[in-house]
Amino acid sequence: SSGINAEYGITLSDHHESVLSAAQHTLQINCVENGKVVPLDWTTRGPVEEEYDVTIAADVVFDPRVLPHLVQTIKKNLSSPHRKDQVSYICSTVRNKETYGKFLDEIDEQGLVITDLDVSGLKSTYFSGADVVKLIKLEL
Repeated sequence: SSGINAEYGITLSDHHESVLSAAQHTLQINCVENGKVVPLDWTTRGPVEEEYDVTIAADVVFDPRVLPHLVQTIKKNLSSPHRKDQVSYICSTVRNKETYGKFLDEIDEQGLVITDLDVSGLKSTYFSGADVVKLIKLEL
């Protein structure tokens, strides 16, 4: 069977059990050989158990109350003493400009470097032309 054989592994995470179950199913149906699913709650202050070179997050900017925890979690991963040049990519549909602005403020407060990436040429069947989609790169 052909599948995805990630050289360094793929980890999918979420806080909700139903999403974790769907993520596990996604790994199985795509025959991902080096994949795993782990629960992740941004509000816990525990250590990041694993270190990642690249973090990709989508549709995570939705609740202003958890944004400080989200950005702190991203910063923890970017701050690994054992790895260099770590990067996070965050893709968001801006449903509420105030919430997205708070997210950007949190990034600034945590001292992360933000780069806006141009997605204007991308076409999607999931979003209407009225949706504003932002893709950013975060680094230390």
